[in-house]
Amino acid sequence: MTEQYDLIIVGGGPIGLACAIEAQKKNLHYLVIEKGAIVNSIFNYPLYMTFFSTAERLEIGDIPFNCLAPKPGRQEALEYYRNIHRYFNFNINLFEKVFEVKKLENESFKIETDKNTYQAKNVIIATGFYDI
Repeated sequence: MTEQYDLIIVGGGPIGLACAIEAQKKNLHYLVIEKGAIVNSIFNYPLYMTFFSTAERLEIGDIPFNCLAPKPGRQEALEYYRNIHRYFNFNINLFEKVFEVKKLENESFKIETDKNTYQAKNVIIATGFYDI
């Protein structure tokens, strides 16, 4: 039988992680499914890329994003979000691709991946816009 989740979050980028933080605060039985590494899109950014946003605007979970420059670079962002993952100990499956999200007759959702099938009462699609 498929395990039932309160929430499945598709995408382990900053928004997906922020959603996971809120799910933890509400004691929801949740799972984040990410097709690559933590914040995979940032991982694939150019090596010396600098964000347009300040560090403060990239913060999640009330955890300060400290950096030396006014705007952080790719490496600083990777370190920040990896530390967020370590701090919150997210329930996350990495390197697992979602192929289909289907609404069932009982109003829950069936989520098919390349590794498993899941069922959830709610789904958040947090796949972002930058992808390779």
